[in-house]
Amino acid sequence: MLCHKLIILTFFVYFKPSSCQDNNVCPTIRDYITMKNNNNCWYNFAADIKVPEIIRRSGYPFMEYRVQTKDGYILNVFRIPSVRQDKAPVFMMHGVQSTSGIFVSLGPNSLAFLLADAGYDVWLGNYRGTEYSEGHIRLNVTQRDYWNYGVDEIALIDLPTMLNLVRYNTWKKGKIIYIGHSLGTTAAMMYACEYQEHAKEAVKLFIFMSPAYKLNRMRSPYRIFFPLMKTALVSK
Repeated sequence: MLCHKLIILTFFVYFKPSSCQDNNVCPTIRDYITMKNNNNCWYNFAADIKVPEIIRRSGYPFMEYRVQTKDGYILNVFRIPSVRQDKAPVFMMHGVQSTSGIFVSLGPNSLAFLLADAGYDVWLGNYRGTEYSEGHIRLNVTQRDYWNYGVDEIALIDLPTMLNLVRYNTWKKGKIIYIGHSLGTTAAMMYACEYQEHAKEAVKLFIFMSPAYKLNRMRSPYRIFFPLMKTALVSK
């Protein structure tokens, strides 16, 4: 009888129902230390799957575009076309060490979904070297030369390339509303200063979240570690 009890106990320990998911999201860095048993943390399916699947599972139409930059990088741009088709295109650009996933990771309250619900044609950019834009016509991410770029290339090559893609596919809807976060704001400011006429023709409005212009007063640990990240990537 004791043996049977042990077997049953083992079954429940190692074969818990699939509906029970481990926590994978917490509100603060400190909470992640005890994430497994922390009541402040929760399970979010969006943390475990890719952006295209998040969009589809959330019930929205999805389109994917690939565009090549003049220096050979292949960028993936995601689109959530509005069913209503009555408002301007919105292009969203993420920050450093991130992807377009930040705009679809909060369920129904995700900014991309709220804009789509409001009738906007939503476009999600991914600049070079990120998870969704790792392609290149000659190089790959394990090669040193692949990483030989900086913010200038993101702002002055990637950004206008993606904006041109949006313009080509939405020219009947008018100018683009640009929403940037962190590095997405820095790149936009650099782009608008360097290509003023292009920006006037392409963009109706710039909206910046956590704008980053000068980083000399940064308090985040990124101030110390970010310069080392590029070295680590290049040394692969």
